[in-house]
Parts: sequence; C-alpha cells; structure tokens
Amino acid sequence: MPGEHPERFDHTIDHQARAVRQGWLPFFPQFNENPIDTVRQARRGGADTDEKVVDEVVDRLRSGDLEFAIDDPDAPEAWPRTWFIWRGNAIGTSAKGHEFFMRHYLGTTSTAIAAEPEDHGVAEVKVRPDAPIGKMDLVVDLNFRMDTSALYSDIVLPAATWYEKDDINTTDMHSFINPMQAAVPPSWESRSDWSIFKALAKKVSELSGKHLPGAVEDLVMAPLAHDTPDEITQPTVADWRAGEAEPVPGVTMPHFKVIKRSYTDLYERMVSLGPGVRANGVAAHGLRIPVADFYDELAVRQPDSFSKSRLGEDPDGLLRPLA
Repeated sequence: MPGEHPERFDHTIDHQARAVRQGWLPFFPQFNENPIDTVRQARRGGADTDEKVVDEVVDRLRSGDLEFAIDDPDAPEAWPRTWFIWRGNAIGTSAKGHEFFMRHYLGTTSTAIAAEPEDHGVAEVKVRPDAPIGKMDLVVDLNFRMDTSALYSDIVLPAATWYEKDDINTTDMHSFINPMQAAVPPSWESRSDWSIFKALAKKVSELSGKHLPGAVEDLVMAPLAHDTPDEITQPTVADWRAGEAEPVPGVTMPHFKVIKRSYTDLYERMVSLGPGVRANGVAAHGLRIPVADFYDELAVRQPDSFSKSRLGEDPDGLLRPLA
C-alpha cells in the first residue's frame, strides 16, 4: 500500500475482515448464526423466492442485525467445534503461531510466553479480553503419516499410501493428471481416502435420519472468483459498510446462494455421478466444458456400476476411462 494510505499499518485481521465482506475471501463459519436458521427466518418473513432471501440477508448485513463471523471471531457462535484435517499437516506446518494454536484451538499445554496486548491494535473486529482456550471439541486427522496434526488429534483415520490405492492425482502447478494403481493392498486398518470418506458419509446419512430427517435450505456465501468476470466488478476498492458503495452481491460483496440439502441422502449423492453433470458440464476457471457425450459413453462402458449413475464400491472405476 502507498505510504500515506490509512490502512497501511492495520492489523492482518483487519484486512481479512474487509476481504470477507467485500467478497475477496471465503471464511467459515460465515455468520453469527446458523445459515440454515438465516434462510428459515427469511422464509417466515415472507421471502418466497431465493432472490428475496438474498435481499433480506443483504439488508440484515447492512443494518448490522446479521454479522459476519469474522467480525467477532471469539464469540461462541463464530468458531467451529469439529476440525477434519485431510492430507496437510495443519497443526505442525500451517499453524503460524504454533503455541497459540496449542492454547486456543486445542487447549493443550503450550510454551507460549509472550503476553497478549489488550487490544492488539485491531480496528475492524471485536477483541475479547479473555480469548477462549480449547475451542475444538473434536479433531480428526485422515493421514498416512504420524505428523504433528496426527499426534494432537482425537482420532486418526489411517489412510492408504500412494502404492496401496487406485487414485488420480493432480495439482494446480501443472496440467498433468497422474493415475496411480495399487501395487499392494492397504496395511492393517488403513483404507483409501475414498473409502474413508464414503464410510463417514454413510454414517452421517444414518444419523441424519434422527437429527436432520428432512430437506433443509442452506445459505452459502461464495467469494468473487478468479478467472471469471468477477475480477472486474471492483475497479476501485470501495467498502459498502463505510458507505463508499452499495452492498451488491457478486459485485461489492460476496455471492449468496440458497442451497437445498438432504443430509439423509448425503452418502447416495457422494457415490453418484448425477444427471446434473451431464446437463451442466464441468466448470473451472470460468470455462464450462460439456461432457454429455463422455457421460453417455461411461454409462455404456460401465453398465454395472454406472447405469444408475453410481460410482461403485471399487474406486478403480474412475481409472478405467484412462486405460
């Protein structure tokens, strides 16, 4: 930033809070209330279309009746209680300020010796004098390494290594797709990542019959995306909360979308390649690729597992088209 810019020396969390409300950064939890309740409240108030639900959300954010969770991150309703870690060493590598993670995320013994300042020099978010200790009730790590994250997790789900599973791997660093094929079966209780996630999805579906038996509407906040027209919606930085612009979803603030969820069907949806893929194609980086012909070809080539748009128990069905 220029040397005279008023935000030049602001705290990092101030920039994060602005980025969330101006649509540049995803953040979860999203609001200071459950987004399912947010939609329910709008429906009870007469919002009979998804557009009207979004309009009410924008009005509540503008008035301050609804807040982003990042504006008061230590409020009990503003942090998650469960943490699922997959592949990355989140606690040992990604946790900048490791000892404070130990104290405030996990509630473990820490060797943090620096005293915390009273206000941290923060302007955009609320600072609570006694930061909560031990925010997480459950930490689950899906991993094939006993790294720092695994050591501090409540549950470690042992994953199969590269030579013990059929899989497809890629990164955003290059355009190659790397198929992997199992040389030996998984050791002991380990399973492939796909198998573990399927088991979790099946159990959630079973429990949802008691706790979330019917379909519900959720509100999802999505940031302005790279490589799409979103990139040119803000030629200048204007903060709608400061009155510098109108709060317009997808322009000066995040996108908001009402999503219908059925948690009892979570497992079935996870193992299915539904007709939506055939109708809408596959999208990435602002491009939409039609795949109807490929979808139909797969249905013919794999009738046993694909005739019902199912990805069967054997995940190497994903690799057969590459053969």
